[in-house]
Amino acid sequence: LNRFVKDAADLSRPLRDLLKAKTTYLWSEVHTQAFNKMKSAMASTPILQQFDPNAMIRVSADSSSYALGGVLEQNFQGQFHPVMYISRGLTDTERGYAQIEKEALALTWACERLSLYLLGQNFLLQTDHKPLISLMGSKPVAELTPRLQRLRLRLMRFDYTLSHVSGKDFHVPDVLSRASNTSLDNDDLDLGEVLRQNDDLIFNSLPVSDILHNVIKEHYQKDP
Repeated sequence: LNRFVKDAADLSRPLRDLLKAKTTYLWSEVHTQAFNKMKSAMASTPILQQFDPNAMIRVSADSSSYALGGVLEQNFQGQFHPVMYISRGLTDTERGYAQIEKEALALTWACERLSLYLLGQNFLLQTDHKPLISLMGSKPVAELTPRLQRLRLRLMRFDYTLSHVSGKDFHVPDVLSRASNTSLDNDDLDLGEVLRQNDDLIFNSLPVSDILHNVIKEHYQKDP
């Protein structure tokens, strides 16, 4: 969130302080104000920008063992901002792919899913799986495995420049590829479902007793 919400670190500091190991968990008005400010900031621009066909386009995609995730970003005033998030679960067949095939599938699926924005445009395509740079770029198609050949051929209608990004800097696609409900196979995840899964993850990781955990969850569910 720090990359998309102005002063996110400052806004969330009271909340993060509660999670420190030696801090007694005691919710106060200060934390309520910080929580409300973060909610307001997350719902305001520049969280998502409107697509501009004249702005530079960047697509990032990633795969976990059970899902695909990606993000379409554009450069506005020298900084990339997200335009659209996408994710879906892998089918039973796709879960049996080798990891490099899953990563190639993520790139292909992301481009096809975002084809309305990408066709006819030159864009930057990013992956955190370095072997794909040659496999999906300069390596002759005839030297690829049949599955990678098919994925490479599906990408040929797009005008992209493929680049590698270190995994530690590949936050958004990585999170989206791990946020999927594994019962979903082909349909894109509903944003509300993703947020509910993230809520559960946060609640389950809070360093508090079960009683306080239930109190927090009860009040959170009552929050409009």
